[in-house]
Amino acid sequence: MGQLNVANLTLAELTDLLYTRLARVYSGVRRGPGATTRFSVSVSRLRAVQVFVTGDVARPGSFQLSAAGTAMTALYAAGGPTENGSFRRVEVRRGGKLVDSLDVYDYLLRGESAGDARLENGDVLFVPVRGIQVKLAGKVVRPAIYELKPRETLADLIRAAGGFEANALRRRVQVDRILPPAQRGVNGRDRVVLDIASDQFTDGVGPAFALAPGDSVTVFAVADRRRSAVTVLGNVWTPGAVGTAPA
Repeated sequence: MGQLNVANLTLAELTDLLYTRLARVYSGVRRGPGATTRFSVSVSRLRAVQVFVTGDVARPGSFQLSAAGTAMTALYAAGGPTENGSFRRVEVRRGGKLVDSLDVYDYLLRGESAGDARLENGDVLFVPVRGIQVKLAGKVVRPAIYELKPRETLADLIRAAGGFEANALRRRVQVDRILPPAQRGVNGRDRVVLDIASDQFTDGVGPAFALAPGDSVTVFAVADRRRSAVTVLGNVWTPGAVGTAPA
């Protein structure tokens, strides 16, 4: 077969090349289940690349990474974003230009790494200041403070939190909002409470209601009251609630 020059080829491109060249010598080398001769390709040594992580990260600086390193690898080496750093828009800059961006929520909440860009020597990973933050409390799977992208809504917030708990009241959600400076009154009216009622809550997410910076969203629990039941107390074998047939 002779010597092959594989410089600047990806593993996928090298595999294609080997299928073509080896098939000329070995008749059993082919793709698919009918192949009688197989081969495998692996990388024994990876070169190192130097990248720079700047912005709101715990340990900004220069890092030596494997050539297979990605934006998440560099972010992990730098200790991750600080409290003020953005998780939704980690920028990859190459030659002074923005070439890619990473949404860490895709990896943390959904396990998706498709947007995790491969880094090259000299790349700069920049973590800007966080965007809009909204607090979500009450009967959701993951109550927490979430960072939202500019056009994300209440439905996106509930989806990021994993949806409603089984005992969530799905008729309304309450939003405690700090009014913008232009809308604040002289009598101290700086906040407003909004009740969001929608049939879409029963579907597990909610309406596309626009949220504002500093909003605090609360999902209430269903009432403890029960119907079609009588509570029996005293000198009986099994005190407690007893179900009754509805009238």
